[in-house]
Amino acid sequence: MTKEENREGYKYISEALTDYTFKVQIKDGLPFETIHGPNSTLVTGYTPEEFASDPCLWINIVYEEDRPQVLKHASLILAGEKVQPLEHRIVRKDGAIRWVRNISASHFDNQGKLIS
Repeated sequence: MTKEENREGYKYISEALTDYTFKVQIKDGLPFETIHGPNSTLVTGYTPEEFASDPCLWINIVYEEDRPQVLKHASLILAGEKVQPLEHRIVRKDGAIRWVRNISASHFDNQGKLIS
């Protein structure tokens, strides 16, 4: 294997194994702000600033057939229910379709109210 083939193989693996985090702030039971981490660009093609400027971008990039499942998952989280990880497709900014796995970590205040 040549050095160039090694480099291309590493690039493929590193692009395939990318994580990014996002945080959804909850107020009065509804999301009011979402903060996307810097690796959002690697996974989705969109920058954190693009997500911040378009509150619907997170759902608009979900592959159309997967949107009902993703919305149901989000509703269960907002209802305070514990959910299993969800795998679904997104459409990256460049048009490529990518599978993602969402793992939720809910945070509650001292009174047990969901805050993020």
